[in-house]
Amino acid sequence: MWIVIKYKTREINNLKADLKSRTGAGLIYFQPKFMTQKLKKNKMYPSTNFILGDYIICFHENFKNFKNLYLIKNCKGIKYVLENSINAQKDILNFINSCKQYEEKNGFISPGFFKFINEKKGQFISGPFTNMFFKVIDEKKKKLQVLIGDFKTTIKKNSNNSYLPV
Repeated sequence: MWIVIKYKTREINNLKADLKSRTGAGLIYFQPKFMTQKLKKNKMYPSTNFILGDYIICFHENFKNFKNLYLIKNCKGIKYVLENSINAQKDILNFINSCKQYEEKNGFISPGFFKFINEKKGQFISGPFTNMFFKVIDEKKKKLQVLIGDFKTTIKKNSNNSYLPV
């Protein structure tokens, strides 16, 4: 059974080690990541980000038993375990399959994962407009015309600029 865990970002390695010691063999982690670029001192540097932020998805056969779930709640590095993940197994599997569909050879998720589907607002997660919000004015086959504050511009859907719907 899959569970979703919110963890303390600096203690992810402690969490993984503690979970492995408490559950034994057969533990699977899923933490999809994507590559962005950050601007430091007028240079762009590659940066790794996690799609789920400080959440990780774990699978183990023993998680079906509620007693085992209570045992892992006290692992080092865990903030909490999402209790509703028990009821959302189908949604979790759909999300994992969707991520794996866009996974590249190096293990990173491709920008195609972040496509807009009838969304009108978004946030850039890489490129020169990183962390800026925008509104979609017009959508064409290969381009989006967006409004960033009072600035109107056009971006290519296949560009290196990654963005998330908001």
